[in-house]
Amino acid sequence: MDFEDHDPRQLYEELHVHHIELELQNLQLQATQQELERSRDRYRRLYDDAPMGYLTLSATGMVLAANLTAARLLGLERAALVGGPLSRMMDSSSADLLHVHLQHVIRDQTSHGCELGLIRADGQRIWIHLESAPSDEHDGGPPACHTVFSDVSERRKLEAKVQRSERLEAIGRLASGVAHEFNNLLMAMLGCAASALIDIDKDSRAAELLRDLKAEAVRGATLTRQLLALGRPREDTEAVVDINAMIAQNERLLRHTLDADIDLVFRLEANDGRVWANQMQIEQVLTNLVVNARDAVSGAGRIEVITGELIVDDVLARKLDVRPGAYASLTVRDTGKGMDAATKARLFEPFFTTKAVGEGTGLGLSTVYGIVRNAGGHIDIESEPGAGTTVRVMLPRTTKPLPSPDEPAHITAFGGKETVLLVEDEPLVRQTVGHYLTRWGYCVIEADNGTQALAIIKARADIELLLTDMVLPELSGSGLAHAASLLRPDMRVLFMSAYPKVKLVRERRLNPDAPALQKPFTEDTLLAKVREVLDASGSSAPGKGEQLEPPAGERVLLVEDERLAREATQLLLEDEGYKVFAAADGAEAAALAHQHGETIDVVVTDLGLPNMPTASPTELIDGLVELVQPRAVVILSGRSSTDPEVRKLLRAPNTVFLEKPIEIEDLVAAIQGLLA
Repeated sequence: MDFEDHDPRQLYEELHVHHIELELQNLQLQATQQELERSRDRYRRLYDDAPMGYLTLSATGMVLAANLTAARLLGLERAALVGGPLSRMMDSSSADLLHVHLQHVIRDQTSHGCELGLIRADGQRIWIHLESAPSDEHDGGPPACHTVFSDVSERRKLEAKVQRSERLEAIGRLASGVAHEFNNLLMAMLGCAASALIDIDKDSRAAELLRDLKAEAVRGATLTRQLLALGRPREDTEAVVDINAMIAQNERLLRHTLDADIDLVFRLEANDGRVWANQMQIEQVLTNLVVNARDAVSGAGRIEVITGELIVDDVLARKLDVRPGAYASLTVRDTGKGMDAATKARLFEPFFTTKAVGEGTGLGLSTVYGIVRNAGGHIDIESEPGAGTTVRVMLPRTTKPLPSPDEPAHITAFGGKETVLLVEDEPLVRQTVGHYLTRWGYCVIEADNGTQALAIIKARADIELLLTDMVLPELSGSGLAHAASLLRPDMRVLFMSAYPKVKLVRERRLNPDAPALQKPFTEDTLLAKVREVLDASGSSAPGKGEQLEPPAGERVLLVEDERLAREATQLLLEDEGYKVFAAADGAEAAALAHQHGETIDVVVTDLGLPNMPTASPTELIDGLVELVQPRAVVILSGRSSTDPEVRKLLRAPNTVFLEKPIEIEDLVAAIQGLLA
């Protein structure tokens, strides 16, 4: 450029413009650099604070990079984690699995996932789930992969818990079937022994042996009841039980079970120990725990039985898999030999015992577990070798009052002259029951199947009581009773079964109000029940032989805000044959009621609901009933039946109240009762 040909002022202006342009470019570069720094900082924060652990691994499992979450999950500083092999925190089987995992990813260039066991720096064993993908950032270095992982220890624990529950349930079903057959055999044994004792000298050696046989048969019946309790021990004889009073009643008996050098100490510290349960089952829990404690104490020792109260909040309830609320506790603590973790893990398995052959059935603690869980409670065990054992049982408290002490305990057995049709396919059982009845003046006609019994009913008008087994060839007991009620509406019906009544009700084979006897039963029990059924007056008398038909696709509007409770109840009701429309709150319930209207047969609803379109639960339920016109309304709540709002709702027709926690058979029985 020839500067002599240019005006200096013009050159100066051009240079000034270029200078400004350079400054602008510099500012833009600075802004870009700052944005890049902010972006890197955001990335670092996202990387380090992510809820998952991120690792970059070499083909040999060396940690090339890690985020802070990964270091925290593994219990290390990042500097200590990076540069070392991940397999150093694993046992040999997990290390081998990691090697196979990395081969899949790096050698085969494909994504792959697996679960591994790790031992954290603090010694805690955890399980992690890894998902890895090959890295395309080699830059001339060795091949690597990017791995994301999370701690799945809690999920594995829950899965193990579910598997254990399913295993217990399967064994319970098997045990239930075995117990059914044994109960029929025991019924025959008891009857034959009782009949033989009448005909021989009571002081003879034969009479002594027969009494021993009866005692062993009764012991066998207790064992079969424990087997039946493995599946679902809940009985239909539940009432309010004061655990303090129950322990006091059993104190003397418990002391007799212990050796003289074992101290038994009672600390009844529960101010309110009322629970809703079967008293015999809670006594069984207490006795089993004390006897187990006795067996664990070698020589001199001490056993403590302690009651108390506690409140379970939402966090603890989720951990223990129970409902939040007030609980009564029963704790049995001993100074025995204790146990290791492996033994503790198997304690609740049926037939598992640490006792010598012939000294234990292995059903004690598994039965306790079934009783406690089906009562809505929880049981936990603390024990170390040489440090004794503490077993704590938690049961939901109830606000229901204790029964009045002047209520009649039982009906005195006596005979009669009525004609009884006895239907039983087991010959020895039929012979035993027939002998019981004829000895006390009844006229007994026998049949060994339902078809034969129905023919007898058609031919004879003098039969006043149908006494039938539930499981019969050709025609079931409930089917026979239903057919008999059409022919003879005035005939009374009494059912017998080796299964508990609650099982038959749950399976919809028996009406909840129908009278039934569980085998094996004694002569007195039979005679008392027969007299009770025959003497019941009016149309409300039990034993009319109603047959519960399976649901004909009845539609249920289920309103429950707790997701797990709603989904579980919906699934169980659908398994029972109902069509269920589920709502999570008041607004959803109102929308479903508008949508389906009078096609809904049953409304099942909680009281405490969110998102209410009305001022109160009562108004919501009244509105649903007005829209739907259901045949039945079931109210579920943790409130008491004495609650003013509950009492107001129960004034409506075809409405029942169930206090939470509930069992599905209770809900099904309530629905069926209302629909019938």
